[in-house]
Amino acid sequence: MKPILDILTGTQSKTKVLKAIAYIDNSASKFKQFITEFMQADERGSQNLAWIIGSIADVHPAIIKPHYSELLQKLQNPCHAAVKRNILRAISKNAIPNNFIGPLANVCFEFLDDSKETIAVRVFSMDILYEICLLEPALSLELVTILRYHIPYSKPGFRSKAKKIINALI
Repeated sequence: MKPILDILTGTQSKTKVLKAIAYIDNSASKFKQFITEFMQADERGSQNLAWIIGSIADVHPAIIKPHYSELLQKLQNPCHAAVKRNILRAISKNAIPNNFIGPLANVCFEFLDDSKETIAVRVFSMDILYEICLLEPALSLELVTILRYHIPYSKPGFRSKAKKIINALI
């Protein structure tokens, strides 16, 4: 099997990402190889490969599930906002396995509460935390408190999403 980064050589484009997704399709073995490549890639390579993670979850969301530990590991280490955004986007397409609720909640609360983080990363974190709160209602108060704190200082997209989640949780 050829490395996915070979497909993405040159300028990054939607066409190349779609070609990589078609190559992986719903193959667990190809996706496992892809995750290994993603975990070992340098910062720029990780950014390119992350786009595939976010996009493949739209087509084959279940293919992500066996790799939650690797994706969570990537989130817990410093990485580019594009990597975080696409991993969170992929995770948000699936039910969260019970053994990942705690660690994922911690990462998402950290991203959500960081006003220097990108809006997309914060909003995907918000979505995941909402789903976690449905499973663990005790976390709802913490989520609502953080959202209420950030609403006055945030951009319209963040405010809108935060208000919807607050209304759904209270």
